[in-house]
Amino acid sequence: PFWEVELAGSGHDCLDALVPDREEGCEVWGHDSESDEEACVIVRDVVVAGTAITIQEVVNDGVLSNVGGELWEAAELLGQVLTDSGAMQDRHVVEVGAGLGLLGFLAARRGARSVALTDGVPALIRNLERSVAANADRHGPWECAEPPRVFRLDWTETTIK
Repeated sequence: PFWEVELAGSGHDCLDALVPDREEGCEVWGHDSESDEEACVIVRDVVVAGTAITIQEVVNDGVLSNVGGELWEAAELLGQVLTDSGAMQDRHVVEVGAGLGLLGFLAARRGARSVALTDGVPALIRNLERSVAANADRHGPWECAEPPRVFRLDWTETTIK
């Protein structure tokens, strides 16, 4: 896997602090072997409108945990509203500033035709790519025709990469 498991007593302060207090069913991961950066990630399932989505929430990392690396309650509430209203059904969905990708993953599980997850932060792009695979592994095939696609979108540019 992209994230190497770190255990309590590993010398990583954030992991040592998180492991004893983590929620039941959460996994705590540490070192990003792809970028060789340290990060603390809590992998957990969030249930929105009866649909389980695996979220990889980054903690104690100056780049990720400031905005895009944490799950916002507003995303869960908006996901419930969009699901209840059927607004994502048979739509092509683009999540701009996806962060952890909750809404895009929810759309892909609840009848969207296609889903594109975008963000401008390279570390969040890597996290989204890992989350696409983690969700397929944990929850089975996507309901849309293909897995959600991840793109880098820099708001100062006019093209998606």
